Amino acid sequence: MFQRILTADWKIIFSAALAFFALAFVIAALLTFAPKRESQVPDLTASTEQDLPDFDAEPGAPAALCRNALAQAKTQKRIPNIAALTDPDPRQSDWERRYICDAAANAVNYAITLDHVCAKNDALRCVRLITISKDDGEVIYQRPQ
Repeated sequence: MFQRILTADWKIIFSAALAFFALAFVIAALLTFAPKRESQVPDLTASTEQDLPDFDAEPGAPAALCRNALAQAKTQKRIPNIAALTDPDPRQSDWERRYICDAAANAVNYAITLDHVCAKNDALRCVRLITISKDDGEVIYQRPQ
C-alpha cells in the first residue's frame, strides 16, 4: 500500500514538473520568435536642428514666440501682469535658435531671452526662458544650468 501511494505521488510531481518545463519552453519560444513591436516611448533625441523647419517660414511665428515667452514670464510671476510686448518680433541673439523679446510695464523695460526648442512655433512648450532682465542690467530670472 505504501508503494502505491509513493508511486502516485511521484506521478503527480513528475507531471507537474513536466508541465512547468513545457510552459517555460513555450514562453521562451514566444519571446524569442515573436515579431518585434515598435516601442511606445517616443525617441526625444532623434530630432536634430536640421529636422526643424525654417523659423521665418511660417507667418506670425516670430510674434508667437514673443507672446508665449511673455505669457510664461507672467505665469511664473517674473514680470508684472500688465507687461506688454514693445515689439512683437524677436531679435536674434548670438546663439542659434535663441531670441530676445522686448516688453515693458510701469516704465520699466524688460528683455526676455528665450530658446526656441521644437518644430511647432506656436506651442507654449516650445519656448524655454533663459533670462529676464531689466533695462538697467538687473537680472530678474536666470535659468538654472
